[in-house]
Amino acid sequence: MYNLAGSPVAELPIGLTLMMNEVANSYLRRKRGSMKVVACTSDLSFDKMVDDIIELEIQLEQTRISVEDGFVLWRCAAARRVRGAILTGTFFVLQKETATFLITGEKNIFLRNVVLFITKNLFPKILRAYVTSEELLVLLNNFSQAEQVELRYNEFVYKKMFGEAFTDRRHERRLDPQKYKRFQEAFKKAREQDGWLDRIRVFGGGYTFAISRGGIVRLYKGSFSDYYKYFMSQFVDSANARWKVFEKRGRSESPQKEVRPILVEFDTNVFEDLSTRKQFLQTVSAYSNCAYSVIHGGNPHLYVAILDRADNSSFTIRTYGPNSILLMPQIRTTKAALARFSKHLLDNFQEGKTMDFKA
Repeated sequence: MYNLAGSPVAELPIGLTLMMNEVANSYLRRKRGSMKVVACTSDLSFDKMVDDIIELEIQLEQTRISVEDGFVLWRCAAARRVRGAILTGTFFVLQKETATFLITGEKNIFLRNVVLFITKNLFPKILRAYVTSEELLVLLNNFSQAEQVELRYNEFVYKKMFGEAFTDRRHERRLDPQKYKRFQEAFKKAREQDGWLDRIRVFGGGYTFAISRGGIVRLYKGSFSDYYKYFMSQFVDSANARWKVFEKRGRSESPQKEVRPILVEFDTNVFEDLSTRKQFLQTVSAYSNCAYSVIHGGNPHLYVAILDRADNSSFTIRTYGPNSILLMPQIRTTKAALARFSKHLLDNFQEGKTMDFKA
């Protein structure tokens, strides 16, 4: 079995497999229980992030409970005041090298206001992993074939131009699984609507889970180790491979101070229409924690300067043909800023791909 990059899938060591499967089972035994896993990457070990988390006004008690074959596992008790109430719960952090997984069995309110709050506010020290809808389809196909499981869906969400989301859900409960359609049909439906699949909930065999392009896996039935092998680790591997294109792009990192542009290519000729170019500027304006200025407003080309306040990175955007833009790094432009901005575009404008620009 191989992952998207063609290397063998990742396995957890035996001791950690037993431990994490038991943790998952303890969550799944609860009424309407589930385990949520957020896949991220970070160059820092978790203990180097603790002070930053506390600065977010989160009370935190962390204990390192396992070290095995390069994996480190922490258990954390957290409390945060949210709208006047104290929200408490536990989460785990599993790390190996740059791969970082935040894991909890608490309710969604804890996931949103503690776990995802941490990932958002610790940028750029921690980055959420993500995949494209086509990569997500590959991962589900690989899992289905390797485990010989016929997966069917009962809910999926797809997005269209400018990130508008739509949900397709089976409200009725059907006792016969054959009454539900195979998961590939969900991807086909999204394409037929000129969109791309964003997340999907599937079941089959001994597995029930939901998975999203944004690197979140929700387990409802099945073993943690299988989900880690086929999905969680693959998210990080795919993200790391994608983010290599963003490395050392700042002009200060080049001996000749040369500009090394990045090409963002969308799936359709989005810039042929003037109104779309104007709406693209609205997508840019919604990019959080940044300042921007329009140098040229899109007749027929766009030229926009961006300052990312999170780490003071700067770059410009220029349209390049009917379906792509160039990200032009300036003196100081970090990998994290370029990765975050490109993900914003692919989530809120249109899906596509990023690559090194070859003139």
